Amino acid sequence: MTVFYFTSTGNCLAVAKCIGGTLISIPQVVDYSDLHFKDDAIGIVFPIYGFKTPKMVGRFLDTVKITDVGVSVSFGEKCEGCFACTHLCPQNAIHLKGQRSGKRWRNPDVSLSEIIQSNNRRQTERQA
Repeated sequence: MTVFYFTSTGNCLAVAKCIGGTLISIPQVVDYSDLHFKDDAIGIVFPIYGFKTPKMVGRFLDTVKITDVGVSVSFGEKCEGCFACTHLCPQNAIHLKGQRSGKRWRNPDVSLSEIIQSNNRRQTERQA
């Protein structure tokens, strides 16, 4: 089984780890020129932001070719809308408009370095 995932707070990485199989970070492969995958079972784990798919996941779904499955979603560019900047800011300096709480959250079963590694698009060996 292959499981593609996108995570900002670690929740989706934790879910992907529970599902098991070969885990592939969407940010690490989204810019590959050849996105073709085939497996007996393929899963995609991602959060929903404001009732929408994160932009990067949308770009991935627009270009990926998964054997026997047709998926097409399209979104804009730039900010993913994931609020990782808010939740992971070490100085608690980023707030949503009108938000005053200093509380932040990250899945306790996933380290910050795992989240950074999962979303580091420059770390991949394969060129887009």
